[in-house]
Amino acid sequence: MGFYFYTILKTFNEYILSFDQPNSTGSLRLCLRLHYEIYRQFSIFDEIFSMAETGEILASPILFLGMFLGIRLSPEITFFYTIFSVVLLQFFLMCLFGQFFYNETEMIFTNLYLTKWYEMSQSDQKAILMMMKMSKEPFGLKVLGVYEINMIMFINVLKACLSYCTILYAFM
Repeated sequence: MGFYFYTILKTFNEYILSFDQPNSTGSLRLCLRLHYEIYRQFSIFDEIFSMAETGEILASPILFLGMFLGIRLSPEITFFYTIFSVVLLQFFLMCLFGQFFYNETEMIFTNLYLTKWYEMSQSDQKAILMMMKMSKEPFGLKVLGVYEINMIMFINVLKACLSYCTILYAFM
């Protein structure tokens, strides 16, 4: 489902880039409805998969911490390296996928601004303005509806896990 939404966002951005020529009002109104529908469907998608995303994201730091400690205490056991690489890859891919969503939704505003909106009729300019207002804040996957899943989260979780592991190792 995520690849489906990503493809829709990519196609929508390409459609926005095709606004080089002043379009008819019907085409822009259709684009406005499509833009609203994309936002609505994505919010439903995020609500449905919110619990699964939350479980995976919350379990990953705990597994990272356990693997860091296992590797640090028993570096000769390759089992810890294997499990660590699998968990790290899974967490990285989820954060990377969230970053792709965020980048595509961020590009909607930029692509709308780069159109020749100043050559369009006033009603078309209003439609462009409404879409720009809706896309001013990019959306993406969220954990518990609060924390965005992106590469910044990936780096912050890894830094926190390494810090906690260092503190725990110092006490052992």
